[in-house]
Amino acid sequence: MNFANATKQGIKALEPTIVYHPGNFYIALMEIGTTSYSALLLVDTGSNTTWVQGEGCINCFSLTVGNFNSWVLGLACGYRSILKQLEANTDQRFSYCLSYWTDRQNTHTYLHFGKDAQIGRTDQAIVQTTPLLPNQIMYYVEVLGISIKGKELPIHPVEFQLRSDFKGGFAIDSSSTLTYLVQNAYNVVKAKIVKYLQAYNQNPMEHLELPQQLCMMSSQLKINHFRH
Repeated sequence: MNFANATKQGIKALEPTIVYHPGNFYIALMEIGTTSYSALLLVDTGSNTTWVQGEGCINCFSLTVGNFNSWVLGLACGYRSILKQLEANTDQRFSYCLSYWTDRQNTHTYLHFGKDAQIGRTDQAIVQTTPLLPNQIMYYVEVLGISIKGKELPIHPVEFQLRSDFKGGFAIDSSSTLTYLVQNAYNVVKAKIVKYLQAYNQNPMEHLELPQQLCMMSSQLKINHFRH
């Protein structure tokens, strides 16, 4: 992706490759400037700022290995976002399809912008969509509840609502590897998962030094995913 020449080269210049990084992030391989400086940037729908490390910086990170948490491709909907700055090409639209998390070896996909960002029927299936809340600083979606194994949990919908002070709500953030819940909702989800795993004689680990409260240790239990 060449920022300097993007408006001259057209939409084909706005098609960076997305690769999976072992740190559980998705990284965009891009070229910036007329000298074709290659950079690996963290794809971040929760940030408006795109930046890479420049020469002469203080407390620089290693440029050989790359610090992907520091080089960011900001795809949020604010005025500093690449979507807004290159609006003539992006039309403030983008789409991507990410590989399944177990298919990490030698897999990649692309970011598509503007008219190239098509959402709809594909050869494989009809794409499922959900509307974004309008006029927000991030990509918020309306969440009404959480189900585990097809059963809706007793969580009041107000727990998921975005408040007038911009706290709460459910925002889509591609740079976060975890889903965060308010405490009331988390307590209900945690209790349900613990009960489910106890049927397999599994209990949460005690005296954890990690901040996570729901960790199991087993060499025998194998659960691919929870449905719904």
